[in-house]
Amino acid sequence: MCPASLAFSADHAPQTGVDVTHPQALDEIIGRAALDVVFQPILGLSTRTYLGYEGLVRPRGTVFDGPTSLFAAAERCGRTNALDHACRTRIFEEFARQQVPGTLFLNATPASLHDPAFQNGATLSLMRQLNIPPSRVVIEITENQRIADFDHFRDALAHFRSLGYRIAIDDLGQGMSNLRMWTEIHPDFVKIDRHFIHGISDDPLKFQLVRAMHGMAETCGASLIAEGVERVEDFNTLRDLGIPFVQGFFIARPATEVQLQVCEPVLNALNATRIAVFPGYTAAPAGKVSARALLRQVAPVSPQLDNDGVFVRFETDPALQAIPVVDHERIPLGIIMRSAMIDRFARPYRRELYGRKPCAQLMDTSPLIIDESMPI
Repeated sequence: MCPASLAFSADHAPQTGVDVTHPQALDEIIGRAALDVVFQPILGLSTRTYLGYEGLVRPRGTVFDGPTSLFAAAERCGRTNALDHACRTRIFEEFARQQVPGTLFLNATPASLHDPAFQNGATLSLMRQLNIPPSRVVIEITENQRIADFDHFRDALAHFRSLGYRIAIDDLGQGMSNLRMWTEIHPDFVKIDRHFIHGISDDPLKFQLVRAMHGMAETCGASLIAEGVERVEDFNTLRDLGIPFVQGFFIARPATEVQLQVCEPVLNALNATRIAVFPGYTAAPAGKVSARALLRQVAPVSPQLDNDGVFVRFETDPALQAIPVVDHERIPLGIIMRSAMIDRFARPYRRELYGRKPCAQLMDTSPLIIDESMPI
């Protein structure tokens, strides 16, 4: 039972005589694992397929109105680890039951990483029974607890990485501590807080902040996931900015039954050839040079042209840095960079193996796209 006896209102403000900890309901949820599991897909913009799914829980038929109030009550009752364990168990069981493809993103607090049940084999034993290898699981660190000892925290993460798990930081930008966390733990994935994503197509400051995050991710080898994508305009901006993964209601809402196919509105947005105009760049400021000054007209190639033909184009024109690939209707399909082509062919036997194959195999289908009026 819950040892806490504090009284809290629904908005967490103390209020005499109102007990919202609901210890009996909490113990029943933990004891009976009375939790519904929902999965929300994470879409890869270059592959146009789902990277994986984030597993989330909802309290089933209880006095708690959602996971936030449930976990708040567990924290006040000193039952956080027990609830975390119950949630992990239900998510893994449902992930296995539905034979969900791809990667499972599993939320975890910094404190839960030190839970013996998580760290010392109980969870891993369950995963073995369910045939879920750690390599398919990303532990998503949520920033709702202060990390007092980063050395101890890094040791815990090193332990999980040694078992094969990958690591993600959740809600980047929500607080300054997760910027430090990024530099301390070098995560495999970084999730951008939805505050910076909603309205990014119209907000120059949000756009610049996310672009800076993109540069940081490329520097340290992490993959960015934009959370809270709810509008097609924001989706288009993120696509053209080069953010690799997106998640949100525009992609799919969390659901008890896993959604395997990308929905038609998302596919239409992926197939759209219209370039998103980045916010703040509708016209170049007076006296400034825009990206238009860098434009060079280059004859495109067909995706059926073999790689030898493209290589000859680069050989005969040393100043040529890129060649666009278009279909029979002159719709852009991708771009072939000189550096990528020469690097690929410089390796032993690569030209012999790939020279006669279609150049579409080597093109970049999601290059960085900017508006010609952007100042430089």
